[in-house]
Amino acid sequence: MDEIDSGGAWRVTAVAARRVIARLRPSSMRRRLQCQEMVELVTAYLEDALDFDTRTRFEKHLRRCDGCSDYLEQLRITVQTVGTLDDDELDPVFRARLLKAFAETAGSW
Repeated sequence: MDEIDSGGAWRVTAVAARRVIARLRPSSMRRRLQCQEMVELVTAYLEDALDFDTRTRFEKHLRRCDGCSDYLEQLRITVQTVGTLDDDELDPVFRARLLKAFAETAGSW
């Protein structure tokens, strides 16, 4: 709450200041990220393409959500493993199946 100090001037308490700041921020900055949003942002996170505030919220979610932390680690391992394969090492039939699966799921998250 606002208070009057000993000199008669108005001052804002820390709690009141935080409330005002929270109201001024876009709603997306106030709320926690949900797991579905994490899935949508994980590639940008791995590519270091998130802005500072989103990255901070992303990492805060990881600290409290084992499921998303596990998902991120599995994706890191997958990217690392797939990155070691040469084009000629991947069976053409399997490659076609993978591309079809990616195309079918694109945008469904």
